[in-house]
Amino acid sequence: MLTVPGGRSLQPFVPAPHDDILQLLVIVAVLLVVARVLAELALRLGQPPVVGEILAGVLLGPSVLSAVPAVEKVLIPQTLAAGHLLELVGMLGAMFLLLITGIETDLPLIRRHARTAIGIAGGGLLVPLIGGLLVALAVPDSLVGDPTRRGVFSLFLASALAVSAIPIVAKILLDLKLVRRTFGQTALAAGMIDDTAAWILLSIVLTLAAGPETSGLGLMLAAGRILLFIALAATVGRWIVDHALAVVQDRGQSADRVLTLVVALTLAFGAASHALGIEAILGAFVAGVIIGQNPRLSAHVVRRLNTMTLAVFSPVFFAIAGLKVDLRLLTDADLILLGSLILVVAVVSKVFGAYLGARLVGVDHWSAIGYGAALNARGAVGIIIASIGLSLGILSAELYAIVAIVAIVTSLMAPSLVRYAVARAPIGEEEGRRLRSEEATASGDLGVIKRVLLPLKPQSATAPVHELESRLVALLGDNPSVTLLAVAATGERKAAHRFLSEVSSLFPKQSISKRLVGGDLASAILAEAAKGYDLVVLGAPGPEAGPDLVFNPVVDAVARLAPCPTIVVSGASDSDERWPPRRVLVPTSGSLPSRRATQLAITIASAARASVTAMSVAAESPHGRVGAPALSAVRAVARATEIVAEVARLGAAMDVEVRTLTPSATIAEEAILDIAMAENVDLIVLGTGLHPGTTRLFLGPRVETILAEAVCPVVVLNSI
Repeated sequence: MLTVPGGRSLQPFVPAPHDDILQLLVIVAVLLVVARVLAELALRLGQPPVVGEILAGVLLGPSVLSAVPAVEKVLIPQTLAAGHLLELVGMLGAMFLLLITGIETDLPLIRRHARTAIGIAGGGLLVPLIGGLLVALAVPDSLVGDPTRRGVFSLFLASALAVSAIPIVAKILLDLKLVRRTFGQTALAAGMIDDTAAWILLSIVLTLAAGPETSGLGLMLAAGRILLFIALAATVGRWIVDHALAVVQDRGQSADRVLTLVVALTLAFGAASHALGIEAILGAFVAGVIIGQNPRLSAHVVRRLNTMTLAVFSPVFFAIAGLKVDLRLLTDADLILLGSLILVVAVVSKVFGAYLGARLVGVDHWSAIGYGAALNARGAVGIIIASIGLSLGILSAELYAIVAIVAIVTSLMAPSLVRYAVARAPIGEEEGRRLRSEEATASGDLGVIKRVLLPLKPQSATAPVHELESRLVALLGDNPSVTLLAVAATGERKAAHRFLSEVSSLFPKQSISKRLVGGDLASAILAEAAKGYDLVVLGAPGPEAGPDLVFNPVVDAVARLAPCPTIVVSGASDSDERWPPRRVLVPTSGSLPSRRATQLAITIASAARASVTAMSVAAESPHGRVGAPALSAVRAVARATEIVAEVARLGAAMDVEVRTLTPSATIAEEAILDIAMAENVDLIVLGTGLHPGTTRLFLGPRVETILAEAVCPVVVLNSI
């Protein structure tokens, strides 16, 4: 025991008992393995993995395997401390799942469909509340914790039937690849509204359950806690997230610093919501929404979060939910009948309520059924609510089992019903265009570009600052966060600051950060690029003489050593006349770098309202079989035609006019340069991968020839 100033004794915390820790490790290991095995089986049967993950808990729980005493001692927590430890693991799983759900939430899309979401949520909340109040009348007094307070019990049961499990809904949408679609975002928005209202109601019910002395002011405070948290998170919380990400990214050095910050912020938001008497999972979801809207969040951080959550935390969370169900309590015929009644009321009221609300705001028949099926999932949230009712004496053990079974069954029903309904729902024009774009870009996706580094060479105050590369960045999709980097000596810093301010005015829609450093230019760029950027954009107005240089010493070094893809803009001397480009030429060979270049060309053309000429040179192989040149030529033309057709499909998906050419030529670069001259193109977009070499940049003879001889600006996308 330690003594601190003031005479107080400081007792070191007591660790959990050895046997409880041992059991926790065994339970989590078994749950994870079985959940992943059954998730794989569910996939093979055409079902979402979440179905197998929940069934893993039911199979291992007291309903099946743990009914055997020897197994129960291993897989079911035997002490209060062991139970608390397992609950903590499950809560962390739910928080991480809600975090990535929040990051995937598209607020602009939700705003566009707010009316629909409110209609769905209204029907999906009011009808189950009415159904829950009515079915509560059929519950005998023997199953009510305190028969003298039947009104509190009725409100509690109605709240339990009205709630939707956002973690389950989110996992279903992720499994079915619907989370980025209009349906998925609207379902999440409706679920958020549903759950917020249901938790407010539940807070009021729990306040009523605390005692008859509850005042009207206390009820108002209980209802206002959630609204207060959301308001604080949207203002103070957003400010904290923005500044924390800026500091960590700009000043930190370790590779995993942003991932650590995101996890810490999630726990902090969860702690804040929990301190206000709200479930920590709601805090994690709000944290994900705020973090996901920040343009500084790098795509690779999101990918690592998804991997960690969906591979480990999520399966354990859903398996723990299933582990709590004990079907042995429901052996009496009257209990089975009552449970069946509650289940039917829960399903019908939720699906019909959401369907009715959706139809009233103009949603088609099958989409409305899909919304009802998605919001019908109650999952672990329903089990959590049932656990609260049991601990407060509102529910009996038998009724707890019934409510828990309703939560599990509705969660198992949801994936198949959602898949069935959405497959028959019509796809709107906007969403159809987005889906075609995603399908066309899937095989060569460059990834989400959220952070761009734009190194600039400071110029005098009278020199033009309209760099072609600056304007190129402004055309990239999704308004990425842009960091302007300049290197200047001590005596040049004031002029460099003015230069950065002038250049920043070229990006009215982007989030801009300005960095001014000293030292070697190439080293400074590479050091900054190592801080989690998705793309580096470099300008090379004209090549410098030298047999070992493609552009110039700085650009060559950065393009060769950068830890992320680079774009090099070359030949910008007449950029004012050619920008924005009206005619874009993109040669493609069908390789992965070429497909990524076509995506970049289409993105530029879409933003600039330009047309694209996609060409693939049909060159015969010099090593073809003797006596079969005609067959070789036919194959070459067929392959080239297929390659440019893919570009045309991508252009159609993004409303870009694409002209396709498949000229036959022995030397491809000569054909490309001839087409560029004949078509009077304003921009050539080339894709290449980093070729192995020694200490010089080597992009391949074709790319380097076009760079040297093109009479218009050339953009080279060098993907790694």
